[in-house]
Amino acid sequence: MSRCIPIGAMNRGWAILAAFLSACMLILAIVSPGQALGAQQDEIRRVLILHSFGRDFRPWGRYAATIREELGRLSPWQLDIQDHSLITARSSDEDPELAFIAYLNALNSRDSPDIVISIGAPAANFVQRNRARLFAATPMLMTAVEQRRINFLDMSDKDTVIAVAHDYPRSFETILRVLPGTKQIVVINGTSPNERFWRDEIQKDAELFKDRVQFIWYDDISFSDI
Repeated sequence: MSRCIPIGAMNRGWAILAAFLSACMLILAIVSPGQALGAQQDEIRRVLILHSFGRDFRPWGRYAATIREELGRLSPWQLDIQDHSLITARSSDEDPELAFIAYLNALNSRDSPDIVISIGAPAANFVQRNRARLFAATPMLMTAVEQRRINFLDMSDKDTVIAVAHDYPRSFETILRVLPGTKQIVVINGTSPNERFWRDEIQKDAELFKDRVQFIWYDDISFSDI
């Protein structure tokens, strides 16, 4: 059955990683029951990692690098790890998706991955949106993703998500408690589909504080102009 492992605040990075690795090893063991304890050196497990923005984008790149290292250290099998980046995450153009799906399927037509791992919300949304066309029989683990970005109703019995939670009201409350003279809070965001989603969510939480502080939104302004 599908599983959700809630973690809490997004900055609990090592808690996310520990839960991720535990879930990953569990899923790989389920894929190959009875083999984990007596794994042979020549046994190979194929892991496909799908990045939202690329391997070098922080903080997701740091998660991915540590995940790769720890999987190699903990796995009783040899691991064949593929990394792919969802370049469409930086725009609202979904036209390349079909070609990207076809590429992934063609690349793995002979040996399907034993597990698919998505890192970040755009990658999780992509695999959920295309689950039927993208290794439908393969277990999938979605990680480093906020719980509001997951469609839990569409999770199959082969899907697991390690969900985190942003608590913006607590952040704003902390600012006002530590700096009670605060009159304005500047929110620096962007214009990618992912950032537009979070602009709306942050604005909902900011409404709770509209009588206490003014919010200034920097979405379309470059860093140099800010």
